[in-house]
Amino acid sequence: MRLRLAQQDIHAVELAPAPQAGERHDALRNRGYARVHLLMATGGLPYEDAVRTAALWNLPLLVERRPHEEHSAPLVGFGGHRRPVIGVRLPGGVLDIAVRRVTVTCLQPRPGSACLILDNEKITAPADRPLRITLAADGALHVRGGTFPARHVRRLRYERPWGLYRLDIDDASAHRVRAPLRLESMSGRLHLLHP
Repeated sequence: MRLRLAQQDIHAVELAPAPQAGERHDALRNRGYARVHLLMATGGLPYEDAVRTAALWNLPLLVERRPHEEHSAPLVGFGGHRRPVIGVRLPGGVLDIAVRRVTVTCLQPRPGSACLILDNEKITAPADRPLRITLAADGALHVRGGTFPARHVRRLRYERPWGLYRLDIDDASAHRVRAPLRLESMSGRLHLLHP
C-alpha cells in the first residue's frame, strides 16, 4: 500500500507504538512530526489496534478491506465506510475506545448493588456479576448483566458510591477505575478508507 501511495506522491511517516487512551495526535508535533490527517494500517500493528488508534484520534484509517467486510457497512464514498465503536468516558474526561466489547467487573469482596442508567432508565443490578457491552448490528450498545434482560441503548452510565472496577476493553484488561463510567455508541467516530 505504501508503494502505491508513493507513486501518487503521497508520503507516509511511521508512528509507533500505538497511542493509549488520553494521548492525542497533536502531541506528535512535540516529536518533530507534521500534523497527521490520515492514518494508514500497513501490518505493523494488529488490525484492531490500528482501528482503535484511528478511533481514539478521530482520524480516517486507510486499510486494506478484509474479505469478510466486503458488504458489512454502507458505503459513504468510493472505497470507504463508517463503523461504530464504543466510547468509554473515564474519570478525568479521558476517552478510551473499544472496537468490539467492554466488560465491567467489580473487584470488591462484597460489591453490593450497582446503579445503571440505560439511556434514561435507571435500574439496580447486583455488582458481583460482570456487565458486558457489545455493539448491536444497528450500532446501538447491547448491554447484558445476567440479572436483567439484554437491552439496546445509545448511552450507559455505571455508578456505585464506592469500589474499584476492572475495565476490560476488547478482551484486554485496560483500566482499574473508582469513579462512575459513561459508555456510548459512537457511530461516526471511525471512518475506514479502502484503496
